[in-house]
Order: sequence, then C-alpha cells, then structure tokens
Amino acid sequence: KKKKKKKMLWAATHAVLLLAAVFSDRLVFEVLQSRFLVAVVDNVSHALLGGLAWAAVEAHSQREVSRWYSVWRTAIVALASSFLDLDHFAAARSWSLQGALALPTRPLLHSSLVGLALVAGMAVAWPHIQPFLGRSGSWLRPAPAMLLCAVASHHLRDSWRRGLWLWPVDWSLPVPYPLYLLLLMLLPSLCCLVWVRVSEGTTTTTT
Repeated sequence: KKKKKKKMLWAATHAVLLLAAVFSDRLVFEVLQSRFLVAVVDNVSHALLGGLAWAAVEAHSQREVSRWYSVWRTAIVALASSFLDLDHFAAARSWSLQGALALPTRPLLHSSLVGLALVAGMAVAWPHIQPFLGRSGSWLRPAPAMLLCAVASHHLRDSWRRGLWLWPVDWSLPVPYPLYLLLLMLLPSLCCLVWVRVSEGTTTTTT
C-alpha cells in the first residue's frame, strides 16, 4: 500500500506540475496585457513551478519523519526560484521594473553554466559543511538538490522563449516547448539522484 501511495503521489505531483507549467505560460504570454502584471505573474510562476517540482521530489523520497521539514524545503525552493529574478535589478542597479526589463543581455544568474557551477560547487562542499550544522540542520541535507531544482526550473521555464543561455560562451541553446516540458518532468528525478549522492557523501564524511 505504501508503494502504491508513493507512486500515486509521484504521478499526481508531476501532473499538477505539467498543468501549472502550461497554464502559467498561457496566462503570462497570451492573456495578460499589463507589463507590470506580466512581470509579477511570471515571477510567481517561477516560484510555483520550483515549489511543485520539489514537492514531487518530497513525494518520492519521504525520508523525513516530520512533514514540516518537507513543507519548509518546498517553500525555500519556491522562494529561491523566484529570487533568481532579483539579479535583473542588480544588473540594472535600480529597483525600477522598467530598468530591470530593459537590460541589453540577461543577468549573470540566468546563465545556465553559472547555475551549474554553483550547484556543482555546493554539491562538493556540502558534505563538509553539513556536520557543522548538527542534528538540528539535518533537514537541510538535500540543499544542493534544492538549489538545482530552483535554478533548473527557472532556467528551463525561460529556455523555450530565449534558449538556455551559456555565458561566458555567450550562446543560447534553443529549447522547443515540448522538450522544455519533458525536461521539467524529468527534473524531480534528477534532484532525487543528487539528493541520494550528496546524502551518501555526507554520511561518509561524518563517519
């Protein structure tokens, strides 16, 4: 029964993720007219997809005794996916939405190579950082996988319109819409794999 429930949760979270992706894209790019509303709903959509993608990871893993840990991790991933857009304002050196949207190029954190480097660096360093957090910080064990989920979900959602930006190569890899949806559906599985790998590394470091 537990395995069946796990599979049902896994399928349900993926279905909701897919529907949310398609609906938010239609809403932002076909329905809304106000530039301000488009920017706000677009950012909220990034948070929604990041959170749902991580919810699928939690539905599959079910590692923690307390469900609140799952809720907090999901909220952190959602916020991180949303906060990536703050680099627009940093690059514009202004809190003006008009200035943030008028940048000649995408800001640094929107480079998929930079994002990959950040995730890889965290995955290498985290097993050595985790022991200092003690038992109270054990719920943050999948932090590298959480960062991957936040960054990848954001970049993938941008990719079907602008491609995956590979700065400093300064080249964008085109991603057709069906491929974007497929990669988004595969993202939770990749995050689960990273979680397992980093957890093994943490266990080895602490023993």
